Amino acid sequence: MVSAIAKVNSLKCTCDTPIFVSPVVLRDETKLEEQRKEQYTSFIPDEFFNDDKLILDSDIFPEDEEVRLPDKWVQRIERNTKLRNYYKSILIEKGLNKEEANYTLVSAHDRLAGATEWSERNENRGRVASRYAIASGIIGVAKAIFESTELTPPLLKTYLKVLEGFTLGQRGRNQYEIYSQPGDDKGVSEYQRKHYGNKVSGDLAETACIFERKVKPFVLPFLGLLDGEKQDAVSELLTLPTTLFWRSRYVGYFDQRFLTNLLTYLTYKPMAMLGDRVSINALKSIENDSDILTLGFLKQRLKTLLRLEQGDNITGKLCSLTKGLFSNDINTVEESAAILNETFAPILGIAGFTFSAIGVPLKALTTFLMGEERNPLIKRGIDSLASWGLCTQQLLYSLRFSTMEYVQSRQLKDMLEQDKTITGTKRDELERLVTEKHNLSTAGLIGNLLNCFLPFVKLLGSANPFFKVSKALCYASANSFSQFFFSKRRQLRGKLFRVNNLELFEPKK
Repeated sequence: MVSAIAKVNSLKCTCDTPIFVSPVVLRDETKLEEQRKEQYTSFIPDEFFNDDKLILDSDIFPEDEEVRLPDKWVQRIERNTKLRNYYKSILIEKGLNKEEANYTLVSAHDRLAGATEWSERNENRGRVASRYAIASGIIGVAKAIFESTELTPPLLKTYLKVLEGFTLGQRGRNQYEIYSQPGDDKGVSEYQRKHYGNKVSGDLAETACIFERKVKPFVLPFLGLLDGEKQDAVSELLTLPTTLFWRSRYVGYFDQRFLTNLLTYLTYKPMAMLGDRVSINALKSIENDSDILTLGFLKQRLKTLLRLEQGDNITGKLCSLTKGLFSNDINTVEESAAILNETFAPILGIAGFTFSAIGVPLKALTTFLMGEERNPLIKRGIDSLASWGLCTQQLLYSLRFSTMEYVQSRQLKDMLEQDKTITGTKRDELERLVTEKHNLSTAGLIGNLLNCFLPFVKLLGSANPFFKVSKALCYASANSFSQFFFSKRRQLRGKLFRVNNLELFEPKK
């Protein structure tokens, strides 16, 4: 078993990577290989225990549904270490040897500690980031109004732009202190880069976290010294790694290798046709996985994601799922949103990646090279093109996040109505979470809607003062609502884990 545990350690990108593989699977090379092959089409690998995910009995004994450990068994050991030997004996009784049982208990303890740290970091950093998001939104709206009139002193306009840049930079810094942890989005992407071929997402995750934590907080305030169009162009260019990262991640629903292989093919195929040796070798590196770029593979993946069964009609299935979003049964809403999200995530991810990768650099290039000489119609068209990357992503987020906050709010409310044993501080905190999550869902949907309007708003001319201020207000509001939503969401996720595990956060005697 020592060699098996060594296998798990070899999978880790860092010593803090939260990996756990069932000892039952580790014993059998065939099972281990089969499990890992399945993860190429998983958004997050089964063995990666990110966020607040804890090790359950189904993770330890995946093939034995009869094995049941008590609820919160890991938390019980944390409260009373004497129970460790008791649970160790249970694991041995169920078929593990001593080394396997020790490996499982140590992994479960480490995962609980990681989830507790995750909760504290999310609640604290998310709270700070959401406040900066609110501040940047208020300043952005004020800036839009004051910039629309010639009566505003230039110094005041510059001050507002600098202040907005500062608040946006601080919001990003705090938010990406969350994302950049080994057990969060960056850690997942680095792990999938190492083991599942998603090089594009892994590289972009690293770059995005560097820019958000170490570049933008210092550069954005100084961009306020530039004129409005140049400020926006550079700001969007600095945010491009982040923009591309979040869009690239969702292409993984097709296959983790898909986007990397697609970009490799598109980049090197033209030169390979001309006989370039480097390009030919680059294409050879993806030959073994070439089937994932075929239309047949994509059709099959979409059928799987849509949960199409024999005889099902695609149009009918989509209509049924869309109707399910408005059901009175909250579980139907959750299932419909989840399936629609997984089905459209890779499609919208590719679309958003393409729009952003082309539109944002093109906007910056024309802004600095042509300046005022740009044709107004072409300028608005390029601005609109760059905004389509936001629009497509927000369509996805409306299902993936905003709707799910509403679902969780309803589920919490129903649980509290049914379980009267929850009392005191825990009930009070959970009742507040019901309201907070419901309000957050509303804020998220407003942000989704505003961002979806952006490509069309960008087509409006700026000669008309009303159109000019409307465009600025729409952009500032859309950005503020979106940034607030994701920061507040992380705060509430951390808070929910804390409230459900209050004993873990009590000062140790």
